[in-house]
Amino acid sequence: MNCSGSTSSEDNPQPGTSSVVSPSIQQNNVFTEPYAYNYSTASLSKPRKRKFIGAKIQPSRVKKIMQSDEDIGRMMASVPVAIGRAMEHFCEKFLETTLSSVTSSGARTMAPCHMKHAASVNQQFNFLSTLMEDILPPKKMDLSGGAQPANLYLNIGDGSEGGNGSALSSPIVMKSPIVIRNTGVPNPVKSKRGRPKKIKAEAPECGSSFSGGFGEAAAAGSEAGTSKEIIGLKMDESIGKEEAVKGVTGEMEDANQLTGDSSIVEDGKKDIDVTTEENLVEMADANPLNQQSEPESFRLKILHFPKNMNHARLKVTVKKALKEVKFDKLKFDGTVCYINVYSSDCLDKALCLFNNMTLQGNKLYAEKAAPQPDSRMIKRERKAYDLNKDVRDIVTPLHHLSYEQQLEQKQKDSKKIMRKMMDQMRQFGIDSRQMILSTIKESPKSTGYRNKNEFNIGLDKDGKVCVGVTGGRLEDGRRVQLPIDTCMQLSKNTMQIVKVFEAFIVGSGVPIYDEVDNSGFWKMLTVKDFAQDTMVTITTYPQGEEFDAKLGEVKNAVIDKFFGNLKSFENQTCHVTSLYWQVSKESFDPKVYEHIAGTPFVYETLLDTKFRLGPASFFQTNSFGAAVLFETIMEFAGMKVLTAEETEKNLLLLDICCGAGAISLCIFNNILKNYPTLISQSKVGAIGVEIVPEAIEDAHKNAFENGISSNMINFVAGSAEIIFRNLKHYCPEKFAFSQDQTNVVGILDPPRAGMNDKLIISLRKLDQMKKLVYVSCDPKAAQKNLIDLCRVTSKKYEGEPFVIKKIQPVDMFPQTVHFEWVVLLERE
Repeated sequence: MNCSGSTSSEDNPQPGTSSVVSPSIQQNNVFTEPYAYNYSTASLSKPRKRKFIGAKIQPSRVKKIMQSDEDIGRMMASVPVAIGRAMEHFCEKFLETTLSSVTSSGARTMAPCHMKHAASVNQQFNFLSTLMEDILPPKKMDLSGGAQPANLYLNIGDGSEGGNGSALSSPIVMKSPIVIRNTGVPNPVKSKRGRPKKIKAEAPECGSSFSGGFGEAAAAGSEAGTSKEIIGLKMDESIGKEEAVKGVTGEMEDANQLTGDSSIVEDGKKDIDVTTEENLVEMADANPLNQQSEPESFRLKILHFPKNMNHARLKVTVKKALKEVKFDKLKFDGTVCYINVYSSDCLDKALCLFNNMTLQGNKLYAEKAAPQPDSRMIKRERKAYDLNKDVRDIVTPLHHLSYEQQLEQKQKDSKKIMRKMMDQMRQFGIDSRQMILSTIKESPKSTGYRNKNEFNIGLDKDGKVCVGVTGGRLEDGRRVQLPIDTCMQLSKNTMQIVKVFEAFIVGSGVPIYDEVDNSGFWKMLTVKDFAQDTMVTITTYPQGEEFDAKLGEVKNAVIDKFFGNLKSFENQTCHVTSLYWQVSKESFDPKVYEHIAGTPFVYETLLDTKFRLGPASFFQTNSFGAAVLFETIMEFAGMKVLTAEETEKNLLLLDICCGAGAISLCIFNNILKNYPTLISQSKVGAIGVEIVPEAIEDAHKNAFENGISSNMINFVAGSAEIIFRNLKHYCPEKFAFSQDQTNVVGILDPPRAGMNDKLIISLRKLDQMKKLVYVSCDPKAAQKNLIDLCRVTSKKYEGEPFVIKKIQPVDMFPQTVHFEWVVLLERE
């Protein structure tokens, strides 16, 4: 008991804890840990419960650190990505090990027992064994994952009629047992619905022997042996005969060497009959015991039903009509009904009943139907590939229209989408009368505008190497590549690079990648073509170690092809400034790029803002249209021209899903040039939020290239919902954020599919945000987000709702049906 009259935690230990306190924790009977509480004498009867007994730091403190520390925010964003990649790698390795167990056991399908075997033979997966204790191990498997060999000794006769003469004993090793043993014991378990259980395949006993006769071999199995049994036995017999042939032939060859007469061997071979596999199949099919007739159909088809007949009413009617006849699998599609019965007598009774039945004045008609086909045996018919397909119909479906007609069609599509969204808003009680749809803004360049293109490497319809666009598949499943000579969205330099690389592949002698058998080398070509710089990335399929020596030669040849004439500028048909190499096996593999020639980066200028781009950097595919798009965003955000009223309070720009920071950097560069005093007074600041850490690194580099410091704009990698709760901790260094003296303007440029509900709810809770600019490359997918932002306040959607003021379509993709929306939302 201390002097203050309170009782220490040592005198009154907490429930579930020991009264002994470590000397490192206790200093002069005074606790220094945050969770070492002193309780007053009045509260001794009801001590406080401690949720975190062994905690060293208060959870509230941990939460504040994670919300305010930028490094921990990056870690939080990168941990799910790292865990996902690790799980992909683990699952791939585990399935490969399991597949080897399935192959070794001779099974056709993968079962839990094979996973247990994979976990037991590989030390990396031993920790899974505790989860598989109840699973039985696979039979016929040894510790190394191989099949148990069964040594069979077959007695092969000397050709006499009984087959009991001098016999040759030949051991046979069976890797995969194929003989099915019929034990004759009925299965006590009641059969369940679904696929029937597979009969376990067992090897015959080692002491069994066969004389070689077809009838005797069939008698060795069950009374009604199957074709698999007899074929398996005859193949075993043929293996023994082959061993005998080898032995006899060897003795004859020795005699041939002594006598010099080669006819001995030839005559000996004529006397020995070796049964081939084709003959075995013919013999098995010819055996009457093995000739299985097709199952008789006990299925009837009924027609001429009333129009208002449904499945439920028909089932009741059939049950009343077929009182003593059992049936199953009643199928009805509104006009035709199929019923399965169990015997021919039941089928005759059902046909008689339904042919004499009348429903609501309609006399029914019934007939015997064909057996129901097995869905697993039905093969879908592949549509014939159109050899005259035009590549422009795939990549530029509006190429047949003039650009003015394309803009008219996209304006009509925008009206349809807006009307549909207004109808949905009315259902939720949202007032949409203030919504205004503006005329679509055109792209400054309608042809040759695309700066990034990916081309697959394959074969065209004539079987020649082609670097182009995938047009479809042939009947054998092989993809057909279409040349890009007539593509309107490609620049001349891009088309020339494709031609040069295609000619190089043909002359290299290295095969292209074949997706059917996963072989070959050349896989894909990626071209990023900007005004002054061009980056080329070559993607290949991984090869074995024996190809490493030749790989260096191939890379040097590619470098010489694109950079050999760079100094003299002679015979230079295309312009390439950066060359990267990528090896990719699967599409979900991590992207690893190897810089092999040229500059490591390429640069693009947009609205007087310079951007540095790498092989994995994201940028708008239409630089000319992006300038129009960014100016529209700047205008809607009210940052193209700043008035004195707007700058009375501090202005914070919140760039959500900023990527490499293209939008916010263009806006801030405009403010820096036109309103330098606002920057010097720290009246304007910006925060860029992105979940991908690599994109944030590019954003920092682009800000440095344009002379924009961290005092003006701060890019953060992390979840936007967490950052919204503590905006003042993520603001630029010299920007003063306050609840009353700061206006927040948001810019949201989400992925094509839109954003989840958590982010939309967080935006509504951010009371300081009075204006939001929503940018969508797929207006149809953006409807849900826009409606949720405008919903009436509820328990789920807190905060004041936004109101859509204006919608501005922008044509970012000429010659195609796609366009972008810039939507202005405001609230009081």
